[in-house]
Amino acid sequence: MNKQNQHNLAIDLNVYSKNQQFRLYDCVKRGQSNFLRQSTYFQFNEAFETSYHTILKKSIIAYNIEHSNLQVVYLENNQFKFKVPNLQ
Repeated sequence: MNKQNQHNLAIDLNVYSKNQQFRLYDCVKRGQSNFLRQSTYFQFNEAFETSYHTILKKSIIAYNIEHSNLQVVYLENNQFKFKVPNLQ
């Protein structure tokens, strides 16, 4: 919310421009082949195994069912909108 208590866009649109380093696990920009993967050199916790699904789920910043009290921001007809969760 801005200083006038109005909702405003809280997304940095610059992360989607051509030369930004915004990365999600196992994702790549179209036409590229540099997937973001877990490091094979992470030697501090070698016995720790995490499933692909768990790593992917934890890397998603837009929506996570475990944090369902967060507002959901989505794009509809070229306009950003938000949905307030039903808190019961």
